[in-house]
Amino acid sequence: MFTRIFSPVILSLLAAPLTLAEAVLVGEKCALKQGNKAAVSLSVGDKFVADQQTGLSLPIRLFNWNVQKISNTGWQQDLMSYAKHSNLLLLQEATEHVAIAKHLPQLGFHSLAPGYHDGEQQTGVLTATQMPPLSSCYHVHQEPWLRTPKAMHISWYALDGVAETLLVVNVHSVNFAWGLKDYRRQLMAIVERLKSHAGPVILSGDFNTWNKKRLDLLTRFTLEHGLSAIEFHQDHRVQVFGLHLDHVFVRGFKVKSSQTWVTESSDHNPIYAELELESTGL
Repeated sequence: MFTRIFSPVILSLLAAPLTLAEAVLVGEKCALKQGNKAAVSLSVGDKFVADQQTGLSLPIRLFNWNVQKISNTGWQQDLMSYAKHSNLLLLQEATEHVAIAKHLPQLGFHSLAPGYHDGEQQTGVLTATQMPPLSSCYHVHQEPWLRTPKAMHISWYALDGVAETLLVVNVHSVNFAWGLKDYRRQLMAIVERLKSHAGPVILSGDFNTWNKKRLDLLTRFTLEHGLSAIEFHQDHRVQVFGLHLDHVFVRGFKVKSSQTWVTESSDHNPIYAELELESTGL
């Protein structure tokens, strides 16, 4: 979305003194899901006791992509081609019309955390998996200038054959904000989730790190919480001002492989990573 909206008008705003309201958390919703093939769990804060026989299969095959509101031709073909082997799908700027069940039938459970609504369709961040989550939450933060919402989806999953549970955070970061206050506020919304979760973690999405101060803040934040960035040998992630916008951070995983592709069906390029648990090698 950055490359389409970052017009001379917005650039002039960025050069002006900050006088508009800071980003605020405008919504949060959480739900505990049990049954319907879900791993049976007991919730104690953010800690779960999971049924080790029903969970996401390992290794985790992660696919992340900002799909630009599925507004360009060819997105269906690219999604089916690049994500066909994935068991964890994270999309930003997704819409309610993505039809995951049709394009990726192996991902039978999905949830759209609502962000911007243009009057005709709901957009947000979408998380899809082969198994339903033990629990899920979403946070919505408002862009300080455009007043449009940005969503984060947080979910916990059982893992097949192991007692550990997986925390997944799907992020679409605040974009048009001068300074770091709004950007930091959105990250701070997930601090307690990261601190209280003892198992593996995936933090992934469009972080809108289009300046070095944002990237440095995100780097410090992830390091403080034991997360490391996935690297790509052939890195086709989209860049603005020479900086990548999309990132994947993990804790408790070893990266078996990673890949990016160049597409014409979005203004972002998709990311793939295959992850195995450090503790078991699965």
